[in-house]
Amino acid sequence: MVFQSLDASVKMQMLRGLGSGRRKFLKPIFLLIAGISAIVPTIVHLMRGAKDIAISADTRGFRPYKHRTYFVDIPMTSTDYYMLAIFLPE
Repeated sequence: MVFQSLDASVKMQMLRGLGSGRRKFLKPIFLLIAGISAIVPTIVHLMRGAKDIAISADTRGFRPYKHRTYFVDIPMTSTDYYMLAIFLPE
């Protein structure tokens, strides 16, 4: 996720014209400049995504209430054993 955001920011810098009209051997230098200048937009993008994930997790019910977030062990009953015996030989 981090590398995708960083890659998109670097590509946007290059599409905006960073290094256009320059010689080909200078392209790695302009990629380095674009990578350094893309750090802040990448962090902002990731922080906004984390906020959205937190909101969606909160609305889906991932709060620290015992009846919402904990697994309940359901024991095997006699009906389960009967059904297992019926379907197992097939």
